[in-house]
Amino acid sequence: MPRAYQEGTVNFYGFDFRVNSSTLIPRPETEQLVERTVELAKMYLSDRPRILDVGTGSGWVAALLAELVGSRGSVIGIERVPQLADRAKKITELFHFPHLRILSGDASHGWPSGALYDIIHVAAATPAIPTEMKQELAPQGRLIIPVGEP
Repeated sequence: MPRAYQEGTVNFYGFDFRVNSSTLIPRPETEQLVERTVELAKMYLSDRPRILDVGTGSGWVAALLAELVGSRGSVIGIERVPQLADRAKKITELFHFPHLRILSGDASHGWPSGALYDIIHVAAATPAIPTEMKQELAPQGRLIIPVGEP
């Protein structure tokens, strides 16, 4: 059993979160990926940034990005596990971000219905960058994705 489950908390992005065996625990490199995505969202070239968050999990990263881009931008969070997507919807609805949508589906090869994206943030590692995701980037768009064996 992971230590975070035994202790009941995990620190992520400077915050202590309560966890239990039904909570996904972020990998250490997730903070680095989120930090890079946040940096890009803050400085992004587009007046109306469009962000895709693949593997949104609890929705925390999608909500953070929605807060950063404000109502001038939009964020779509996609989660392949329906129960997690439902939980993320409930959690993020508390923040009342009309420009944030949490959807259930498989975006491991992209999500064309919202393209073109200024930023695509992917939580899970992949052996290679999906061509479809590259095609869904806006000009000068950025793809933040861990590549290699998970």
